[in-house]
Amino acid sequence: MSPRELPPPSLGVEPFALDEARAVGLTVGRLRHRDFVSPFHGVRVLAEANTADAVSEYPERHVVELARAYAPRLSAGQFFSHTTASALWGMPLPSSAYGSAALHDRAQQNNQGARTSLRQHSLPQHAAAFQSPSLAPSSTQSSLHNVKIPLLHVSATKRGHSPRTAGVVGHRLTAPTAEVTTLRIGRRSVLISTPEATWLQLCALDDALTNADLVAAGDYVVREPEYPERGRPFSSRESLGLLVDQYRGRGKRRAAEALTHIRQGSDSRPESLLRLLLIGAGLPEPELNPIIRDRDGQRIGRADLVFREWKVIVEYDGDQHRTRTAQYEHDMWRLERYTLSDWSVLRVRAAGLFISPEATIRHVREVLKARGWHP
Repeated sequence: MSPRELPPPSLGVEPFALDEARAVGLTVGRLRHRDFVSPFHGVRVLAEANTADAVSEYPERHVVELARAYAPRLSAGQFFSHTTASALWGMPLPSSAYGSAALHDRAQQNNQGARTSLRQHSLPQHAAAFQSPSLAPSSTQSSLHNVKIPLLHVSATKRGHSPRTAGVVGHRLTAPTAEVTTLRIGRRSVLISTPEATWLQLCALDDALTNADLVAAGDYVVREPEYPERGRPFSSRESLGLLVDQYRGRGKRRAAEALTHIRQGSDSRPESLLRLLLIGAGLPEPELNPIIRDRDGQRIGRADLVFREWKVIVEYDGDQHRTRTAQYEHDMWRLERYTLSDWSVLRVRAAGLFISPEATIRHVREVLKARGWHP
């Protein structure tokens, strides 16, 4: 392709709407050339920036790329919602949720009133890492593990119209699930459900997500990072509670139930699920990621789940603790110092949480009893 054939700098290598192309002089014939592809009807992007092999085994990353491709199509009153919004906010969900038929087929929610509020945000770290020009393909199957490409969820308020196009599930929402803000995706600022409204939308998808899933997502919304991050925390339990009180649609009961278990301090979805597993088995509720100090008052570090009264720590050992040398060495250093300070440390891997949870419960219970806990 010669330099004169490239799209004008105002369009760049990101997806653009046909109207945008015509406005800068690209003809219909030029847009039909094979060096452009159409990820969605009415959208074009350079073929070399639309890498078909960019499909990820992580569906939330794929959703971010699909949303980037669809962004030029968003019309007045339309916004990203449901699992699309959750992926853009970096909200943790099980991988199965993005391909669930229940998520795709859920009818419009019956809410009351209409209100929108606008704020400006930047993509969170989780999503910003995938702001490359490459786009997910528009076919129905990915090249990894034959996983179905997730559908996008686009909603509209009373003033907008629900989208109808291949690969997109349209909804019409009203307050409080229609509360929106702006989020930057590449070079565009688009409308998206607020993190609070997104969480409430997920509560209405009662066939696709468990109560534990909703609690883990809620933990993420209210999490206040140790080191400041722009826009965090997204909300608080109190603010989520006010939203649930206003809500009158599907999933209200599930939202109210999940709200009672949401806690500030969980650093990951597995940590949230592990906490719920132990509490559900009748064990005491732990502190979440408090700072642990040695006998001299020197900081050792933060521990995932802490039963301070009995000096027991339960930590979830994710893959990063094993595959990253620096992380592994730091963890070993912390473990030694915890032990020297008379803490008992139990480390739980993925199998202990998802495959043999009963064994994990039994182990934690035995250690707590040995340390003086009485059921």
